[in-house]
Amino acid sequence: MRHAQWPGSSFFALFLILSCTGTARAGEEDIEENGATSAAWLDRLTLGAVVRLEWAGDIFDGGRSQKLPLTIRPVAEFEITDDLLFVGIARVQADAFTRLTDGVPTQPEISPPDQRFYGANGHLSFELREFYLQWLVGSAVITAGKQQTVWGTADVLKVLDVVNPQTFREFILEDFNESRIPLWSINLEYQVGDVTAEIVWVLDQTYDELPQEGWLYEFTSRKLRPQTPPGIQEVILDPVRPSTIVADSDVGLRLLTFAYGWDLGLYYLYHYDNQPAYFGEVSITDGGATVLTVTPRYERSHLLGASFANAFGDLTLRGEVGYNFDKFLLNTETTDDLTVPPARSDELGYVLGFDWVGIQDSFLSAQIFQSWVTRYQPGVARDELETFISFLAQYRLMRDTLLLEAVWVTNTNVADGLTRFRTTYDVRDELGVWVGLDWFYGSREGLFGQFDNNSRVLVGAEWRL
Repeated sequence: MRHAQWPGSSFFALFLILSCTGTARAGEEDIEENGATSAAWLDRLTLGAVVRLEWAGDIFDGGRSQKLPLTIRPVAEFEITDDLLFVGIARVQADAFTRLTDGVPTQPEISPPDQRFYGANGHLSFELREFYLQWLVGSAVITAGKQQTVWGTADVLKVLDVVNPQTFREFILEDFNESRIPLWSINLEYQVGDVTAEIVWVLDQTYDELPQEGWLYEFTSRKLRPQTPPGIQEVILDPVRPSTIVADSDVGLRLLTFAYGWDLGLYYLYHYDNQPAYFGEVSITDGGATVLTVTPRYERSHLLGASFANAFGDLTLRGEVGYNFDKFLLNTETTDDLTVPPARSDELGYVLGFDWVGIQDSFLSAQIFQSWVTRYQPGVARDELETFISFLAQYRLMRDTLLLEAVWVTNTNVADGLTRFRTTYDVRDELGVWVGLDWFYGSREGLFGQFDNNSRVLVGAEWRL
């Protein structure tokens, strides 16, 4: 039965049909023009790889290592015809430590074709990151396969960039391109006058990978996970994940245009929320113990959004607004029938960003994020209005080979935050090295303060082959 739920089979069939068509056409052209089919095919193939080695160690806890992964990301691009391109990207990782995931994770939120393959007790993993065909048909571009669909331009936190789920193995410390989970989907882009229309159809039931018990970045804040009073046992079951390919698929529409100096966008997404809703039930065992059984379940939602950006000299103003209909929120109140259902409310979120390049070789950015629960109820774990502020500063020197970077993000509700520093040096065009610091601070009840013991230093290198 599990094989019937694998969307990959339908995509492989599509790839086979399109590839055979492209192969026949390319073969005819090659024989006529060159008389050497094999040489022409090699000219259409591009191979590359990125090799990355990074160590991270605790600032506290005696400098204990958090991770030491050697990551190899091979990339293949094959131009089947002038109008048909295949792209494949994998990720192979060997980590000397398994503190991030406490061994081999069970991946209950991830559909079978998206799951990583583990070996050597969790020290070795393999993942197919992207695998798609891109087909140019007139003024339309069709992309089918495992891919990332990126909406919005916000840094640090997300408002509109919710088509693809995210892994939280390192909370939000990973770059979005690395933490975003690619999905099996079909993407159609079409130009209509001055408007670019994009339709995305996601045939993949994969959701945010949340830290499990024992992971280094396991959630402990009351804002993110159910909390139980002393004396009550808590049992959190694996999430109930949708499994019907078509009926449980997600559909989105994006419209982009440029008018009166503004980049404008409209967005709509009918989807399952990537974060589960928590349904709790209190029971008494035969031995008299009180147990809270929590079942995470994914629920449908509608997202309606807009984006805008404009440059005024050295200053760029940009923003995103997202309205989530019928959002399920973590609740702590027990009803008379001994259940703990999630609270339901609409949610309005926005980010307003200011980017400035007025100082030579520098880039400064400030963002304000706010999220408002329109129907706030007693017992909801989060605040009615939550505010985050972020600052980014970059400075380049030594002919752009040395980059100094600092990032600060804070939640003003509880005054906790994260400060990051990076110094990156490009030894050569294909080789870069860096050192860094990630510093968490604040209340253990906060999103960032819960990791105040996980502050770390980093050293890394990356080769681009």
